[in-house]
Amino acid sequence: MLLERVAYVSPSTIPFFTSDQLAAYRTALLHVYGQWEQPVRQGSRGRHPHRRRVAPPELLYAQVVKQRERGAVVSVSTEVVFGDAAAIEARLAESSSSHAVNTSFVERTNLSVRQHNRRLTRKTLGFSKERSWLEKQLWLSLAYYHLVLPHDSLREELTEPEPTRGDGSARRWR
Repeated sequence: MLLERVAYVSPSTIPFFTSDQLAAYRTALLHVYGQWEQPVRQGSRGRHPHRRRVAPPELLYAQVVKQRERGAVVSVSTEVVFGDAAAIEARLAESSSSHAVNTSFVERTNLSVRQHNRRLTRKTLGFSKERSWLEKQLWLSLAYYHLVLPHDSLREELTEPEPTRGDGSARRWR
């Protein structure tokens, strides 16, 4: 659902993807960006193999691999799933936000979305019985988050503090 929207708004280039080890991410990326391939038949008898999706060479996807012992993370490494390791390093070097494969941005976004949409919180009674209603609620919460909710990173300091109603301190930010 979300990857199809990403593919729609970025038709000229395929973005660089990072995630944890959830197998569904690989499947979703192949579903959206994969190209159909007919495998070569092995021998002269039997059925021809089914067509399958393969990753195009420009698809770059790396995973964060966490080694655990007794539930505690012992070590963290990365694994290239699609693409070339040199191409991934080059993309990371030109990135303005991060120079390592990590999931911090995805995890922060997931947490923000879960906090603003009750249907996505864990152990809740506010679930959706149908996928269409979940999608509608998700788009509504995303629109609220991006278009209505004030963000601290966009605030500007006022040249002169403005008085507020009551006995509170003066407002310093807009």
